[in-house]
Amino acid sequence: MGFSVDASSVVEWIVSESTAFGAQSDSASVRTSTTLSTGGTNFFADEIWYDERSLASGSNDLLDLLGLNQTRLGGNRTVQFAQVKVLFVVNLNSGSGDDLEVGPAGAANAWTSPFGGISSAKVVVGPQAYLNMCNPSTGWNVSTGNQILVINNSGPNTISYRIVLIGVSL
Repeated sequence: MGFSVDASSVVEWIVSESTAFGAQSDSASVRTSTTLSTGGTNFFADEIWYDERSLASGSNDLLDLLGLNQTRLGGNRTVQFAQVKVLFVVNLNSGSGDDLEVGPAGAANAWTSPFGGISSAKVVVGPQAYLNMCNPSTGWNVSTGNQILVINNSGPNTISYRIVLIGVSL
């Protein structure tokens, strides 16, 4: 199977204001892009799992990185990661307080690798926000006992979100 993915992020800005010298502006951007593929060595990846999900208020998605089911290319398959190199989560809600919490907090066998090994860690992904974590060279290891990614909805409403995981298969 051939596999190639471009993971990129861009931040562009324009700041303008009126000064004693007239209208002044400043613009710039920060861009980064990484290609992961089966042909790479340091930037090797051969697996992707993605989904759009809904999560009721006060509930968790416990995603087992050693057994994620997916239907694609006309069949059902189980995705098993040895390493994850990209974690991308997009909160599709726009309501105040509709926050997702991403991280190992509160789960047995939690995947702590990208969170510094801290089992209580979590990143808050607010409404219409996203989390983009990328470690293309070494990735974050997945193993028995270090395998459950927790997505928690602590908000008042059901939250819809998209998730993409890219990495190396078992």
